[in-house]
Amino acid sequence: MLGGTTRMTISITVLVMETTGSMQLIIPLMITIFFAKNIGDRYSMGIYDTHIKIRGAPFLNEPEYAGVAADKLKVAEVMADSLVTLKPVMRVRDLVNALTSTSHGAFPVTVTDVGDGHESGQPIELHGSITRNLLLKMLTHRVAMFDPEEPREVSVRSVQLPPFHTQIPNH
Repeated sequence: MLGGTTRMTISITVLVMETTGSMQLIIPLMITIFFAKNIGDRYSMGIYDTHIKIRGAPFLNEPEYAGVAADKLKVAEVMADSLVTLKPVMRVRDLVNALTSTSHGAFPVTVTDVGDGHESGQPIELHGSITRNLLLKMLTHRVAMFDPEEPREVSVRSVQLPPFHTQIPNH
């Protein structure tokens, strides 16, 4: 009954096996729980799915990237032909050009020029990666932009914190 209600096959099998301690019943028990789950899936939702629906909680369906179709794909079928890298410091115009000319979701950040002169298979020094969404947010809010002609000064502000003993309540 628990296998059909909760749809948890392995945990229910282990639970019943540990409570009864009867190893000779494991095969009939596994078959019974398997059929209870399949019949329950065919005719109704599980108890946890029912409670989610009753409470009105949002249930997000995740797209399935695994399975038969993904098993047949080769890396060459889904990867980009050319490597597009970004420099740690670059012009906004070059960044916008990289974003508009590709549909990549993320970009490697490197100082190595991976252009026409770079041989395929040669190592590059990777500084990290950055996603397209983060780049778009940075461009929208003008984060980390500066004029290369203006001298930049790094200023460190000191923060005065109250003494530690004033932050602890006396009870």
